[in-house]
Amino acid sequence: MPKITYFSSLLKTNPNYKLAAERLFAALDSNGVSYGFIESTKDIWMRDFMPVKTKSGKYVSFRYEPSYHISRCAILVQQALRHEN
Repeated sequence: MPKITYFSSLLKTNPNYKLAAERLFAALDSNGVSYGFIESTKDIWMRDFMPVKTKSGKYVSFRYEPSYHISRCAILVQQALRHEN
């Protein structure tokens, strides 16, 4: 099975990322790296909603919860809910 790296299609369509995306895809093309796009994503950061396969074959996911985005109270509620499950 060939390895393919996936990106949000927003990299192609959002003018904020145009220059960086062009350079990235040119580098991938020149090095023979296969890549594809996932449509209808809400942002460009795939790690926020897709699992990542590690070298051992296991999948891991990441939780984007910087302290400056949510209040301390909300963090405590989320932690409490996780401990209940």
